Amino acid sequence: IGGWRLQRLQVGTGIGAGVLPTASVEVLAPDGRCVTEAATGDGPVHALFAALARATDIHFELESYHVSSVTTGEDAQGQASLTARIDGDEITGSGTSTDILEASALAWLDIANRTVRHRANAASAVDADAAAEKGAARIAEALGAVEIAPGVLCFERRFVGHRRHGQVSIGSRGDFCIDALIDGG
Repeated sequence: IGGWRLQRLQVGTGIGAGVLPTASVEVLAPDGRCVTEAATGDGPVHALFAALARATDIHFELESYHVSSVTTGEDAQGQASLTARIDGDEITGSGTSTDILEASALAWLDIANRTVRHRANAASAVDADAAAEKGAARIAEALGAVEIAPGVLCFERRFVGHRRHGQVSIGSRGDFCIDALIDGG
């Protein structure tokens, strides 16, 4: 899955009566769409994060925000580190740039992209479980089996003068094991 990518950002701030911090962002969505949004906030970082949330439609509770210098000199790199809580899980993100607002936006998008991947993995796990259940049902039907316990099927079939009976154990991921006995007549 591709992720959200920062294309452009602009932040305006100031102090005094009637001054409202604002931010506008342009991001490239995982599907290739270009999304532009703007927001206001209590400060420039708050406005920036609000604009990113509006653009991506991903919302989370920020638990910590830290900016530090990772290099020195005129072109010093700043690193922004965020910790957020999303769907009950703690997720961290980081971004590095010579501009701390850009580093902050990159850290925010790092968390957004981790969230997109996490949700996609969770959805594919649900799909895999559904496919496993469907596969188990097909096995049971083909064998004429009856479920005697959760995930355990019993069957008895006649094949060209021989009777075959046994049990099928189906694992949580759709794997299965067939124990069969063949009797004469």
